[in-house]
Amino acid sequence: METIDHELRERANQVLAENGFVQLPSQFQVGGIQFDVPDVFLGPPGTLSLTILLDRPSGREESGRVYWLAQRLARALDAQDSRRSMNVVIVGGPPEDKLLADMQTIARVLVLDRTLEVKRLLGPLLPFGPLATMGVSMSGLEGLDNFVRGSKESSGLQSLVRAASEGEKAVEMAYLRWIDSSIERSES
Repeated sequence: METIDHELRERANQVLAENGFVQLPSQFQVGGIQFDVPDVFLGPPGTLSLTILLDRPSGREESGRVYWLAQRLARALDAQDSRRSMNVVIVGGPPEDKLLADMQTIARVLVLDRTLEVKRLLGPLLPFGPLATMGVSMSGLEGLDNFVRGSKESSGLQSLVRAASEGEKAVEMAYLRWIDSSIERSES
């Protein structure tokens, strides 16, 4: 298979590596069966996935080879009672509908093209991380305190947030005081 988009493939390799995926040698074995796949990755630590990058096939014969390779690898994993799930990333755009439907019966299939940023297209494979919008120095409690400030019940909510740094019992006591203060206000 000739690479359709070198830049897109390289960017995919980079994004996977940055997110803890480990690239295997292109020639590897599963259960004694030899495979030759240019870009194959084990998932990041704590995951059990195997991800292969394949170029979008240009014709029917090449579609058959792509499917055969993916099916052979999936069966080899099954024969070894592997718990690894298989992901296939088609680089260069969506393949014909029949191939896509057939591939989805044996693996999770993602299509990588230039419609969105590579990291977004590979998002379903990537581990969750901290939100980029949160300030690095802001703790979760500071963020929550900023959020509740200005709400109708801000004094009670802020007392809960402040108590959180002191532990579970302190939060429970602050919550009871808040509940009691609202009952007192309604009785007056």
